[in-house]
Amino acid sequence: MDLQNLAIFRMAKVKMDWVGQRQQILAENIANADTPHYTAHDLKALNFKELAEQATAPRTTMVATDPSHMKPPVVTGPYEVQEINRSTEAKLDGNPVSIEDQMQKMADGRSQYVFAINLIHKNLSM
Repeated sequence: MDLQNLAIFRMAKVKMDWVGQRQQILAENIANADTPHYTAHDLKALNFKELAEQATAPRTTMVATDPSHMKPPVVTGPYEVQEINRSTEAKLDGNPVSIEDQMQKMADGRSQYVFAINLIHKNLSM
């Protein structure tokens, strides 16, 4: 049985990929916390309704069978990076990164990742 055919596993994989990419971006923010005028980034939150609709929709791909056909569009994924310009602390160097905020977001990401893994384990045990 191919687990990729089940919507719940595709959704969990997308969530885990999103959390992994977000953890990378948050780590970059923390690494640049003391860099003057650094622009902090974060990923736009996933919309669960859209994610569920994508996971349950039939998947088809476009194929060019003739050289004169148009090329299929390139999909970059469901993740959108956004800039963070606000901070709870006023800094003189113009850097909006707050270590506490970033660490809170990383802890939240860990709990979301563990939730996705537990969801997969529960579905496998049923």
